[in-house]
Amino acid sequence: MPTSTDVRAIPLDLMYATIEQSRRLSGEACARCGGTSGLRPGGMAYTVTGPDGQGRLAWPVRVCAEHAGTGGTW
Repeated sequence: MPTSTDVRAIPLDLMYATIEQSRRLSGEACARCGGTSGLRPGGMAYTVTGPDGQGRLAWPVRVCAEHAGTGGTW
């Protein structure tokens, strides 16, 4: 699975987040693959905040059983 699909890989700008990325940030789907079965804590994802985009807001995300060992990327 390429890390580009993992919402933990880079800070996301919520203005441009897709519906799928929003589902992953909210814990409705696996942060890495988007699956919904057997979700468990999976580290943190970050979004950019502030007028200059330099702030970070942390989101506790979940991962499926298949990606439980991948951990956070931050």
